[in-house]
Amino acid sequence: MLFKQITGAALALLMAVISFADAPDASSELIAHLEGIEQFSAQFSQTMSGPDGELIQQASGLAYARRPAKLRWQIESPDQQLIIADGVKIWRYEADLAQVTVDAYTPELSAAPALLLSGDVDTIIQHYYVTGGDGSFLLTPLNDSDLFVSLQVTFQGDMMESIVLNDGFEQTTVINFSAVDISSILSDDLFRFEAPAGVDVLHND
Repeated sequence: MLFKQITGAALALLMAVISFADAPDASSELIAHLEGIEQFSAQFSQTMSGPDGELIQQASGLAYARRPAKLRWQIESPDQQLIIADGVKIWRYEADLAQVTVDAYTPELSAAPALLLSGDVDTIIQHYYVTGGDGSFLLTPLNDSDLFVSLQVTFQGDMMESIVLNDGFEQTTVINFSAVDISSILSDDLFRFEAPAGVDVLHND
């Protein structure tokens, strides 16, 4: 499921080791970038590859986020899927299965890295060890139970350019953003969900 790839996925990215003394500055710089993004809309393309670089899946769609805790991740190709978070619940709608899964929202980025765009930025230093700088940051979860090994986020100026996820299976998920807009006002309707008639609703919350 593409949502699971976004929120807990894979990456076999080899990064240069940066000294521990750099971490506080890196955290502050990353937080400064994220605090400048109150709302976000963009097109995205996503690929997932295996340890030998073979392509496993690819997808594209639209992403919308607004602080606090609002997210709409709209996959349009190859299959229609929709993820909406409103700060209380997360809905995952898979049109081809006519199924919606509902989970309780968690503010922990370790549970949903895609919410990096919409969550409380202060949680970063609680859940991640941050290294890097100059617009590129590597986030390593402090909790060994996390589903991914590392997350890399890259900015081009004020704009978030990409997110890369790495898991213990040495799979790599790369999400690239284009047509990024951080100034337009996003409607509340983007972050509301009503299950279409005839769709199965599964509650995990």
